[in-house]
Amino acid sequence: MINQFEHRFRIRRVLKASDDEYVAALRIYNETTPYEIKTNTNEISYWIDKKAESSPFEVLAFILYIDSEVIGLSSSIRTTQIYTQVTAAKQRQILADKHPRNQIAFGDKQIPIE
Repeated sequence: MINQFEHRFRIRRVLKASDDEYVAALRIYNETTPYEIKTNTNEISYWIDKKAESSPFEVLAFILYIDSEVIGLSSSIRTTQIYTQVTAAKQRQILADKHPRNQIAFGDKQIPIE
């Protein structure tokens, strides 16, 4: 006899904080996530609704399902990558200006080394 378990997993993006299933998922998130790593649920809801306005932040919140039952919430803010890329580009620009490669400075003149 073969024991076989089948489940259907699904995720759905939250588009508004007033979604009934989002509220249920948020309750599960609030009850099960350790305090040390938990984001304030009011902040998550605020940024979900704020996305319609011009804002540098975008919250990606997903309701998690197993066999059509809500089992939790997953969320992240999508600005870290953008700001990291901007910061890295800015650092390269500063370094290129302040510490140019393959050049020798004589007074205020830069002479390329070949």
